[in-house]
Amino acid sequence: MRLCRALLPAGRAAAVCLQSARSGRHKARSREKGTMLEDEMNRRAIRTVVDLLSPRLFGNCIRVDNRRSIQARQRKFPMLRTDEDYRHMFMFLGYLKRMANLRHVSFAVPHWYTDTHRRKLVDLATMLDIEVESIVRDVAATSLCLVKQGHVAPAFVILDFGYSKTTAGHFSFKNNVLKVERIAEIAVGARDFDDKLISHFIQRNKLEDNTYWREVLMSKIDYLKTILNTTDSVRLHVDEDVVLEISKEEYDRMISEDLARIKVFVDEQLCSGGGEKVVVEVVGGNSNNYAVKAILPKNVGRSLNPSESTALGCSLVSLIKRSKVTFRDISSTYSIKLKGSTVKPSMLFNAQEVPSDSVNVTYKKKEDFAIEVFENETLIGEVRIKVKAEEPVPVTIAFSINRRGLLEACSAHRDADGGAEGAKAPSHGEISVNMMSFSHEELDAIKRYEDEFRVKEIETERIKAKRTEFETLLMGLDQNLRKFGDEFVGYKDLINVTADELLCYRSSKTLSEEEAIHTEFLDRLRPITERLSALEARIRSEIDEMKKRARAVTTKYSKLYTPGLYQLRGELFMIEKWEDTFQLNVETIVSYDPESVETFKKRVSGLLERVDAEAAEKQREEEVAEREKAAQAERARHAEQEAKCAAESQEKGSAASMPEAGAEQNVS
Repeated sequence: MRLCRALLPAGRAAAVCLQSARSGRHKARSREKGTMLEDEMNRRAIRTVVDLLSPRLFGNCIRVDNRRSIQARQRKFPMLRTDEDYRHMFMFLGYLKRMANLRHVSFAVPHWYTDTHRRKLVDLATMLDIEVESIVRDVAATSLCLVKQGHVAPAFVILDFGYSKTTAGHFSFKNNVLKVERIAEIAVGARDFDDKLISHFIQRNKLEDNTYWREVLMSKIDYLKTILNTTDSVRLHVDEDVVLEISKEEYDRMISEDLARIKVFVDEQLCSGGGEKVVVEVVGGNSNNYAVKAILPKNVGRSLNPSESTALGCSLVSLIKRSKVTFRDISSTYSIKLKGSTVKPSMLFNAQEVPSDSVNVTYKKKEDFAIEVFENETLIGEVRIKVKAEEPVPVTIAFSINRRGLLEACSAHRDADGGAEGAKAPSHGEISVNMMSFSHEELDAIKRYEDEFRVKEIETERIKAKRTEFETLLMGLDQNLRKFGDEFVGYKDLINVTADELLCYRSSKTLSEEEAIHTEFLDRLRPITERLSALEARIRSEIDEMKKRARAVTTKYSKLYTPGLYQLRGELFMIEKWEDTFQLNVETIVSYDPESVETFKKRVSGLLERVDAEAAEKQREEEVAEREKAAQAERARHAEQEAKCAAESQEKGSAASMPEAGAEQNVS
């Protein structure tokens, strides 16, 4: 399954190219917007989004430690002939949904995809809440990618040497209109080469021919073929007793028949496209094979990325409405006939541009009838029309092809004069379209199958995460214990032995088994755990003593309101919250900071001193205020006494002057 998710503006559709490919590993470099990092033992990988989106990593990443853990997830579903193929396709779409958060998608599909294949693809995507914007033929999408690069000839041919097929697309480009003229393909590709190689190695190494060994060998094929491109022979060790060895001469004999079929096909397509003068562009992973290069003309172009051009072109389909280029894909051949009729089906569409205009078909019927729909002479469904009339009445059905390349049928009512009124509900007929796709029961079965695997997959992911986390913890445990100075000296050898044994320990099959292993290795570190527990108790004792001192101060100054006291109460609250989550053991030591307790002590001690100082200052201020108040009262008392004395003196003076006035009157 070849995939590229194009980088588009927010809200636009992603592009997914659905083509048969196989498993492998890909390392994306930083300039490709992603890297894959591997640990020194090459047992686990930290993958970025770009790497996760590589379909060659879809599955369980076949490794020595997990080859037999759960059934391998399939990456290939070449012809979609069986229910299992569709289940695997649904798995892959679900994988993309989780990894890339797909919402709106344009699909590029092989030329042989029928209307039924497309409908089933839409059903699977809908079940995953993926909106299918469009479905375009893969080689047609590649042509759009080529046009966007500029300098395109008026007529050109694209040869796509894929994994399960070889495709030739003939195109024209005039007045900024890109049109698909015709497409041809044969079911021969890199898969046929690889299957012969794998069978050869299984026979030579006397291996059991099963899925397990085919998956193991498949992961080495790409590297092996790359070496064969430049050397006469290759020798590659897979396991202790398995060696992949082959010469270029043996490989040439092995693929000679398939290569001859590809050569005949290519020659026919180039001859019909204009011979030596035709402009040819080559894409597809199999085009990198030295044997395929040898059968190609010398003037072929290789300006496109062989693996990503299809999906990139597919992403441009969703933006084509805003582009100056007009793109026209073509449909298959559709024909119809009345069900039960012995006449030859009538042509409805023949290589029609997609999306197409409506084609109206009128029948005069007074009873229910059905129309059978054929694609390339294969029955793909039927349209049923209900009619209730005493006499034959005209019933018009409008057929069209939507942007997904799917045939649609709706009602087009005709009036009494026979003029079409357009697509709307008829007054005397009801239309139901029953095209071949999944039933509700089949969709439920596909979903249940995926859910069963997903449960296993989630458990496997949890097992890996738990093991990796514990390994990382042990590798850094000695360094973390140094936080406490000389208190944990002498445990380095115990930690190293435990870590080495865990790194070489078998992988677990269930989460409960992994938890048991986790507990077993923790028990080996019991001396460290006991010391940490004692240290935790001592730290808690110090914290309790600190809290008692702080609470005593807050109780003592319960009626006092100062900034320091407010901060002290807040600090007590923070200490209690920290204490609720505080736990000192092998697993939590990595996040423990010894300075936190000292920081609490310093802050609390500082706040206690500040509160005492603020209380003393408050007391001094109160004493000064009391003295000032007493002085003011004393001054008021003195002022009152002086006023009283003055009043008494005045009264005495008035009384002394009254007898003298009486004596003067008597003299008169």
